[in-house]
Amino acid sequence: MHYVVACDPQRGGREVLEAVSGLVDANDQVTVVHVVNPLGEPWDDRERDLPEAITAAVERERRALLELLDEIGLTSELVVEANGVGEETAPAVARVARRLGAGTLVVLSKRASGLRGMLLGSVAQGLLALSPCPVLVVRPGTEH
Repeated sequence: MHYVVACDPQRGGREVLEAVSGLVDANDQVTVVHVVNPLGEPWDDRERDLPEAITAAVERERRALLELLDEIGLTSELVVEANGVGEETAPAVARVARRLGAGTLVVLSKRASGLRGMLLGSVAQGLLALSPCPVLVVRPGTEH
């Protein structure tokens, strides 16, 4: 099975990766995907132009995920990229999962506030509608 894990290292990344670590076996392939919204990232260095800022944001997130994967002991491919201009996170993750030929997409539900997120977080809800494969939703605070 090829598991594609939607993972943000700052927002529940450890929890979803630990859940996947307990789920997969030696024959499974795992690819961790993080889509960075560079326009939503704070720019520490306003001297950079936009392409440099995007590259820096992607590289920062890549390093954070590599560190997290190492701490958990999960062997995985890693895809970190910036979403397209005006592209929401869920469609971007679904696009990457489709490109990778995912067998199962794993996402953490953060239970976003408001009507849209009453049952699931907005990214999880979007992926249920857009994913090219079955979606496994990991609930926060559950035993894995």
